[in-house]
Amino acid sequence: MALLGFEIFDCLDGYDIYKAFSNLNIRLENLLISSSLSMKIDISSNTIFDFHYKQFLKSNKHHIISFDIDSQSTLDKFMNLLIIDSLFSRLESLTFNSISTYKLLIILFHLKSSPYLSSSKFDEFEEFLLKLCSPLQLCDAKIESRDRSYFNADRWERFISQNMTSLIRFIFRYSDIIDDEFELTFYHSLINRFTSSFWI
Repeated sequence: MALLGFEIFDCLDGYDIYKAFSNLNIRLENLLISSSLSMKIDISSNTIFDFHYKQFLKSNKHHIISFDIDSQSTLDKFMNLLIIDSLFSRLESLTFNSISTYKLLIILFHLKSSPYLSSSKFDEFEEFLLKLCSPLQLCDAKIESRDRSYFNADRWERFISQNMTSLIRFIFRYSDIIDDEFELTFYHSLINRFTSSFWI
């Protein structure tokens, strides 16, 4: 029963799980307080930031493994309610569909000691790197975007040479969506430029 419950819960938003299954019966209550439960939280413009939502987040910090926040205005409302910090001890992933560099730096500062955080997505990547780059020694970037300018190895080489002087290791992964609208562009041909002596 517990394993089946966790598999079902994995497909649902954490707050929806809490609202649907709390106070039903002792077996479901035990699932909700189990240390094995992992919750994914999707926060959209439709999310109601009330007292109950705040209490839910505060009492379930140790269950939350991901936040997906759909806009800057939603993030602002959320941050007025609660700060994402290292007390979210199992947090692995942050997805921001739009976020200012300033807000991102605040969040990352509070999460610097988070042991599991391994994934974050945000816009304005280059601007963000400029704020961090002088002390940065390892940069592991996974880009998921339709912006093919990230393929430009020459641009990356210039940026790293001029701004990331302490960099020891650069790991770059790019995901592209291949669907009916996909077409090869000039930028795709630039992938081969990542084999120059600078990159090896």
